[in-house]
Amino acid sequence: AEELYRRALTGSEDQLGAVHPQTLQSVYNLAHLLEDKGSFAEAGQLYLQHLRGMEELHGPDSEEVRASRNNLERFQRVHGPVA
Repeated sequence: AEELYRRALTGSEDQLGAVHPQTLQSVYNLAHLLEDKGSFAEAGQLYLQHLRGMEELHGPDSEEVRASRNNLERFQRVHGPVA
């Protein structure tokens, strides 16, 4: 599954750009998968990338950004700060 998620993310970035809803969904999906696999450093970076992209796409106070921020905060409560 990880290889497929990585290919989906790369393809989406290449075709749609880094700050496109589909690309950001791919970022989130890979982050979640990597967290489940125990790859916490990379997962944390991807959750942070997702938040930054959502802020750029939707503005800092949108519902989508609040959800992304909550995901990152949950991750950090469980696994520690993102370096």
